[in-house]
Amino acid sequence: MRVRQARRADLDAGACDLAAAFAADPWFRWLYPDDAMWPRLPTAWFALVLDRAFPHGHTYVTDGGICNWIPPDVHFPGADDVQRAVELLASQIGERASRALGFIGDAGAEFPDEPRFHCVYVGVEPTRQGEGCGRALLGRVLDVCDRDGIAASLTSTNDANLALYRSLGFRDLAEVPVEGFALRPMWREPGLAA
Repeated sequence: MRVRQARRADLDAGACDLAAAFAADPWFRWLYPDDAMWPRLPTAWFALVLDRAFPHGHTYVTDGGICNWIPPDVHFPGADDVQRAVELLASQIGERASRALGFIGDAGAEFPDEPRFHCVYVGVEPTRQGEGCGRALLGRVLDVCDRDGIAASLTSTNDANLALYRSLGFRDLAEVPVEGFALRPMWREPGLAA
């Protein structure tokens, strides 16, 4: 499976791939519960995050999928990133935005204050799921983590993905209850793939 570093020209398609990949995700269905919001509002969210994270150099694509990582030497999101996220979410979902950002903050607070690569999003469009695209996209940086002795983290928003993450060496740090589901911050020490 061919995984390559993304170019800025890939980001629009990547945002669409993420919106398709997360269309049945509990967290994103909680954020955007009305079918009329799909795929327009989630695509705008993913486009913002990809645009802000892209300059940090660790966005990868494959046919129908995208994965974005923040490296250990970068503080993300910065104050301007947070402000843009707050403005966008507030314009999309109103007063629920503050609750959503609170849950995101609660999940983020569970991570150790240690250098790590953090996977912001990994998603594969539904027609390509089950073909190993997600594993390949994640593996691009996890191989670097293993080689260089760097930890990795992510937050799972869908328990259907836990088997994949655990098979790659991630372990649950906590459960952040939302409404009928949980956000799961996960951590991986280098060299711990099952």
